[in-house]
Amino acid sequence: MPTFTATLFLTEDQFDERFQPIPGPDGSDIWEHADTLKHPRQCVWSVIEIDGDLYAIPGYHVVNVIGYNVTKGEWPHDNIEVSLD
Repeated sequence: MPTFTATLFLTEDQFDERFQPIPGPDGSDIWEHADTLKHPRQCVWSVIEIDGDLYAIPGYHVVNVIGYNVTKGEWPHDNIEVSLD
């Protein structure tokens, strides 16, 4: 039987504390796709825009993506949503 993991909702501060984002090559929080490829997949987050609000979600996505975050900590599952201020 498949295992279901409930969605974990985090604030940006909780995300920063738990996963420790790494600044991109240009010093920005937002990475270009090509710059993320040398990092483990479980440390890459897609930054998406929905109705003017920004969110980070685990893994590589293409719809509504404005860039990526890379973190020191790996995401434990893909049911995480981070509201970015």
